[in-house]
Amino acid sequence: MSIERKTWWVLLAVSLTSPASLQAAQVTVDDLMRLSTVSDVRISPDGNQVAYVVSTPSLETASHEAVLYRIPAAGGTSLRLTYNTRIFNKPLPSPWLRWSPDGSLLSFVAYVGDVPQVMAMYSTGGEPWVLTSPKEGVTRFEHGYQVYSTIYFVFQGQTKICPAYVAFVNGQKIGRWGR
Repeated sequence: MSIERKTWWVLLAVSLTSPASLQAAQVTVDDLMRLSTVSDVRISPDGNQVAYVVSTPSLETASHEAVLYRIPAAGGTSLRLTYNTRIFNKPLPSPWLRWSPDGSLLSFVAYVGDVPQVMAMYSTGGEPWVLTSPKEGVTRFEHGYQVYSTIYFVFQGQTKICPAYVAFVNGQKIGRWGR
């Protein structure tokens, strides 16, 4: 085959794959509804684990369905931690994910009924339990670093200070928070 003929074939191949000949597909609402996003990422206190929440929009529920995962910081397979827990998602996912100071627990805001409350679970998995119970709900919180410490909760945009009536000894809950 002559050089001219080879050149012609190369130019033809390049022209067929050039951006001018490609058609971009239109993005639909269905395409957007299949997109998942990471809405919160927290590294464990020892730096060995990463907890994160993946959110997927749902047309059926008109909300974002959020799921909590944990993965080794060095990489590997992620572990799904929540299944039936409705993580706080109004207007967008806002789990307010936090590690306990010793890294044994993860806490986050999730719905109890239709009211957002703080929940906790072991970082190794299992069912989460409710830590707060104010009827107004909780949308933000911070961990204290002592056994009995002041916890800041946000109730419908207003910050309130509540004493924490909870203690964890070797990862075991021995008290209760909130009112």
